Amino acid sequence: MASVHPLTLRYLSERGYETSGLTSQSWNDLEAFEPDRVITVCDSAAGEACPIWMGNVEKGHWGLPDPSRVEGDEGAIRDAFMSVIDRIEGKVDEWMCAARS
Repeated sequence: MASVHPLTLRYLSERGYETSGLTSQSWNDLEAFEPDRVITVCDSAAGEACPIWMGNVEKGHWGLPDPSRVEGDEGAIRDAFMSVIDRIEGKVDEWMCAARS
């Protein structure tokens, strides 16, 4: 089991998210998982191959950049992480609004 990037944990925690127990999992670890919705967040511009979840589920893709690949000073790196968190929160807020409609 891989660890979550330490800056991810740091900035999620700064935003008030509980991070204890978070782990990174392989797609192989999720073979028996039957979700209602799957969102991939790979950034194709980074040359990453996004896995495709097979099955009859709602699928979406958010092309989010990997903030851990940003180079620069601490402020630039923090901004990159916070920008991705902002985008994810915005998408989740959209879902919540749509669900209430």
